[in-house]
Amino acid sequence: MEYLRPIETLQDSIRRYQKIVYALCAVLGMSIVFVPALFTSGPYVIVDDDSVHRMLKSKPWEVSVSRIESFTKQYLSNRFEWTQENFQQKEGLLKSYTDETVFKKLKDSLSSFKILAQNQKAKCFYVFEGYGFSNSDKKIEAHITRVLRMGAIAASTPLVVRLLYRETGISEVNPYGLQITGIEEVEVSDMATKGGHE
Repeated sequence: MEYLRPIETLQDSIRRYQKIVYALCAVLGMSIVFVPALFTSGPYVIVDDDSVHRMLKSKPWEVSVSRIESFTKQYLSNRFEWTQENFQQKEGLLKSYTDETVFKKLKDSLSSFKILAQNQKAKCFYVFEGYGFSNSDKKIEAHITRVLRMGAIAASTPLVVRLLYRETGISEVNPYGLQITGIEEVEVSDMATKGGHE
């Protein structure tokens, strides 16, 4: 006949449940400590800088600002930073950052610069003064100084470049997923003259 030990069986069950409760309390305690820490320190994104990969903390507001700034500088580089050797390449890249109507609007200016680059071995670069943007209005305003160099002669022109943009597909050529739909380039001296007449 089997000997029954109800008290010992009950005590074993209580000990087993106590261990489960302690384990659950430990998991809850770790969750209380680590989950808020995970939310404040992440999520992370991997950034590819040529051959080096870096892990950065994702901050959507900073990603948006960085995206607009990088897009603006890339456009300005394609538009105002060229030599005789890379003019054709820059023109092709410029086409991928602008829609068809904007590119047609720039065609005369590009043709003039192309002739200068080929015949006078002209070079162009720009000095980035600053920029501002409105994401809700899809507008960017950049202040630059364009420097056009032909031989020993260099001419600098302060410009305000106003851009309208829209979201578009991301590609290898245009990794920012933005496209320019409107453009205005105004010399600062022209703005001062207009301001004086008003």
